[in-house]
Amino acid sequence: VMHSRYKCSYFKQQGWLHEWIMMVEESAWDTWTTYYLPTVSKLPNAETTKNEDLFADVNNYRHSTEGDVFEAYINDPVTDCGDPIIHWSAKLDKRDAKSKKKVVTPMGALARMALGFLSAPAASTDVEQVFSHGRLVLNKRRHKLSVESTRANIILNSWGKVEDLIPKKVLVKKFNEKALQPNNGGGKKKAVVEIIDSTDDEGDATDSGSSEDDKNSDEDHGDH
Repeated sequence: VMHSRYKCSYFKQQGWLHEWIMMVEESAWDTWTTYYLPTVSKLPNAETTKNEDLFADVNNYRHSTEGDVFEAYINDPVTDCGDPIIHWSAKLDKRDAKSKKKVVTPMGALARMALGFLSAPAASTDVEQVFSHGRLVLNKRRHKLSVESTRANIILNSWGKVEDLIPKKVLVKKFNEKALQPNNGGGKKKAVVEIIDSTDDEGDATDSGSSEDDKNSDEDHGDH
């Protein structure tokens, strides 16, 4: 929607139902009116500009504030803007060189909204890093881990890298308080857990290694 070359025409070309396209427009409109339109600066009145440079903010108000810029943008024909990031970045509001203040215009707010959508990553996770960790999880000793266990390991590893999300002291305490786990022979054996505190440049936080129970489980699966 916020790509000037496509807008809603892309959905029409793909054969979307009219109701679906309207839902897309309404969703974009709600985002605009809820989060971006309220940030637009109010026009200064005559009293506040009486003793100020009346032309200081002329450039900031080069775009018309009449009507709604989002509605005008949607209704305008599509245009080949080249790189959409460069296109919208050029429309961002600039700070006044003299007053050092930045007046937020409607077009500037719309540009911020467009950049917020167009610059968002395709996924919130570093895919390459996740796959790299997944390769380490499914090593030769753990290749029979279930999908659920593999997914849980990768997710917990990702969470562990978020600073202060999982306090290390709490994590260590939980592992140390872990109840004895019964093994296949009927006896009880305390699970062995390796906690690695990585301090490399990538800033890895806490990672959990394999337990002896996992190893024994893998070997048992291999006997079948």
